[in-house]
Amino acid sequence: MFKDIADPEQRAVLSAVLNDICLAAGIDPQSPESNVSAGLLMHLYRIGCHTADEFKEGLEAMRQQEWPC
Repeated sequence: MFKDIADPEQRAVLSAVLNDICLAAGIDPQSPESNVSAGLLMHLYRIGCHTADEFKEGLEAMRQQEWPC
């Protein structure tokens, strides 16, 4: 799912965080919702998140925002 990430260690972190998110939310890892979560993680990666804690903090900050949709 994170094939564009060249660093295998970073890919592993992203995959582990995605698995944690899916497990906590009851999301099927092969579902469209999982792909949305992966996209959010990629956004966080691009803006500087690199550890599991940073990703989780970034997702929590996004969750607390009021989304217009």
